[in-house]
Amino acid sequence: MTGDPERSLTRYTLTPASAQDLIGCGKHGSFHRDIRCTWSDPTPGARILAPKVLSSSPDTSQDCPLRYQEGAPHSPMSKKPIDFKDPIFAHHWLDTAISFERRKLAKSPVLPDLAPGHEAAQGWAYVVAGYFLLEQALKLLLHLRSIPPARTHALSSELYDLLPDKDRDILREYYRDYREACDHAAGFPFRDLDRFLSNLDGQQNSSGRFIGSFDWRYYLIEKMSGASMPIVSIDILHEIVYGATCIIEYLVHDNFEPSKYTYSHRMHWPRQRKYLEWIEARINTPGLKVPENGLEILWGPDYRGRYDFLIHCGQGQFSICFGELPEDQGRPVDKRSEVEAFSPG
Repeated sequence: MTGDPERSLTRYTLTPASAQDLIGCGKHGSFHRDIRCTWSDPTPGARILAPKVLSSSPDTSQDCPLRYQEGAPHSPMSKKPIDFKDPIFAHHWLDTAISFERRKLAKSPVLPDLAPGHEAAQGWAYVVAGYFLLEQALKLLLHLRSIPPARTHALSSELYDLLPDKDRDILREYYRDYREACDHAAGFPFRDLDRFLSNLDGQQNSSGRFIGSFDWRYYLIEKMSGASMPIVSIDILHEIVYGATCIIEYLVHDNFEPSKYTYSHRMHWPRQRKYLEWIEARINTPGLKVPENGLEILWGPDYRGRYDFLIHCGQGQFSICFGELPEDQGRPVDKRSEVEAFSPG
């Protein structure tokens, strides 16, 4: 079947047998859609969830809870290879899932409360889903890199650390850029992605299992087994999942260079629309001469010294860019105040 895939997905109830026929014949372009633009805005009032220990005696009987033995290192389940779906479908389901999690969080954010436990309960479903999304995204990414992932819930040492350096560097940039550029993430305590993931994994029990995800999963009714709960920013967790899906999309579809979709790059997109309207207004203003060449600064700098700038290429051609100012375009003209004062429409 061809046509609008989003409309098809909402019109029919899929079964595993009918999914391939409904969406198409497995060709890369049959159902792909870019939904990244809806993810660029941070969630208003984003919260950092750090539940306090309400009991002075955490559950230390590590050999009792069966939930911590699931897929443990000695279990046959941990040695069975994962039977992955077609990467085209696997990417699409991950992409859809994180998109809807972001939409839900935007519609129903976690609100401040005097009781930290109440804040954690509000964000519980987002956190647990975020753990699972990141786990599956890292496993699929390893699979696409021909590295067989283990059946594990540990994010850091057993999944992330196995990725090639270039993939880890891209994910680190997604984390660093979001933490530095987004106001809501500025106070997040972990300086880099590696520390954040180690925090998410939490402590190890007597079987060697990391229990951070389990403590969050059963937070609502059970005492924690570790000395403290992992600290979570839902927005940052979503951002790392998003970064992983960008790398996966690049590997599966061979398009959309993932390094160009960090938070700062996505924030450039709505500004660029305003610049186009500003340029159109300049061109249509009687008596105003538009330069034939040269460079104009439109916005910036950001925390890394990057700007929005306009390069005039002659004959009415121009380029709108985001990055460090080039040195081969002569002395730049500052148009930031003019652009800021411009009101479209």
